[in-house]
Amino acid sequence: MFAFSVYENQYTLPLGFTCADYLSRETYDSLTIPERQEALMQGILLEEEGGKENTLSALKELKGDTLSFTGRTLPNRARAEEGIEILQNDEAGVCFEVRDTEKAVFLENTEETGGCETGVLFTGMDYAALPDASAEEQLRWTNTDPVEIKVTAKRDGHTVSTKKVAYTLPDNPWKTGRTDFLSSCGYSDQPLSKIRLKFSRPGIYSFRSLQVVCQPMEAYPAQAEALREYVMEETDLHELPGSG
Repeated sequence: MFAFSVYENQYTLPLGFTCADYLSRETYDSLTIPERQEALMQGILLEEEGGKENTLSALKELKGDTLSFTGRTLPNRARAEEGIEILQNDEAGVCFEVRDTEKAVFLENTEETGGCETGVLFTGMDYAALPDASAEEQLRWTNTDPVEIKVTAKRDGHTVSTKKVAYTLPDNPWKTGRTDFLSSCGYSDQPLSKIRLKFSRPGIYSFRSLQVVCQPMEAYPAQAEALREYVMEETDLHELPGSG
């Protein structure tokens, strides 16, 4: 039996709203995933500048020191159960050799996660089969099977969130090309106890970086209210384009 608590979001954004501050695609692409989340609460992403010379004259472009970031990265502290070996865990990268998929890696640098939205940021993810894997073991998987990491956040012995990261292999004909992932563990008033990582198949999992990131929420209500100041009215929705 599972018990759930449902809460109404007091700061939901409307379907359509306007904003005088914007980010260019170039600036947006240069940010990390957590930074993009914060940036989109400060302005809109403008894909095209339009055909008129004065299109942007009344707008303010956000970039560099005009963007404000409050998120922080916690020092990496990982522990692996027997059956998984930590081959590397430093500023140059992170690498796990997984032989037993029933075992897990625990991220224990969670003391500062209270009062924050917490996530695990995987960047530059890659996967390779174990070098000594038999042909039979290799045939258990196809190149179309995604490699998954199950991310479970715990607090005081209770599970507070469970998510999965799915990585498609480079030789997958339907590959996404994506190697960076942010798995959200949600918001918690109290610090998390630990975050558990479990792996879907044996192999070598490597990352350019693997970080626990925390996003304080103090600025969020005011940012949401600012974005709700000018909204679309008399909205008419259809199966195809809507208007307002």
